[in-house]
Amino acid sequence: MAKETLDILSERLTPNRLRAHLSLPGDWQPFPAAENREAWSALPEAQRRELVGQGEAWHDYDWAPIRATTFLDFRRSGNRSRFEDMHFTRRHALHHLVLAECAEGQGRFLDAVINGIWAICEESFWGIPPHSFAPLHPHAGLPEVTYPVVDLFAAETGALLAWTRSLLGARIDADPHTAIVTDRIEHEIRARLINPYRNVPWWPWLRCGNRPDNNWNPWIHSNLIACILLIETDPEVRLELLSRCIAGMDVFLNGYGTDAVGPRCVCRLTECCSWPRGRIQRAAPAHYHPA
Repeated sequence: MAKETLDILSERLTPNRLRAHLSLPGDWQPFPAAENREAWSALPEAQRRELVGQGEAWHDYDWAPIRATTFLDFRRSGNRSRFEDMHFTRRHALHHLVLAECAEGQGRFLDAVINGIWAICEESFWGIPPHSFAPLHPHAGLPEVTYPVVDLFAAETGALLAWTRSLLGARIDADPHTAIVTDRIEHEIRARLINPYRNVPWWPWLRCGNRPDNNWNPWIHSNLIACILLIETDPEVRLELLSRCIAGMDVFLNGYGTDAVGPRCVCRLTECCSWPRGRIQRAAPAHYHPA
């Protein structure tokens, strides 16, 4: 028996409803920026010290380049750990440096944050080697930079940088020598994520054609939605992209039974529903549904 197509999200978050209730670009700030010292000073002292201490552990981190031969390890020998250790450590470091600067608020971690942003923006691919493919060079073991692949970790990286700009962008922009950094974040997110998602209709994790349901779907969409809400300023493009994300998440939901989604996917799916709900004024909560 064919599965029922519910389209739970599209039914509630229609383009007309989004258009009527979507607040203005720049208004969505679910977490206080570093300038909001009243909010960050309200942290319990023990938590503040913990965040600062974690940042201090990464303050002098060496943002060494990731060599092409390290990326090639996977194609040549099947080894993925050498690349992934460097890839995820970079993001872990930036995460802690950003929160440390927000918690302390004295500018001590800003240069380290900028080093991390720049190093990650200089990467040819924000994903990992097993997820890379090069349509023009099918045997290549290196990423094709003219064809950005939207995978789990590219989307996650984009969200990390978008949140970094949201939290620390004003402080980075305050120095005319580094103000270009926030523009670089926007450029890279558009080039690597927003434009490919908008222009390429057949990403495998969208279950195009006869492909099975893919749990990448809510994971990637949760990060794409954050990027769209934090980066995209054109109201019509933002509406188009959010509508596509909503339809894409329905593809995932329509393919599953009532008890067939794993806990991590549920968490990501909840994020997907929560971001627009917080951004859309007075709209119906899409994730309160009896199905």
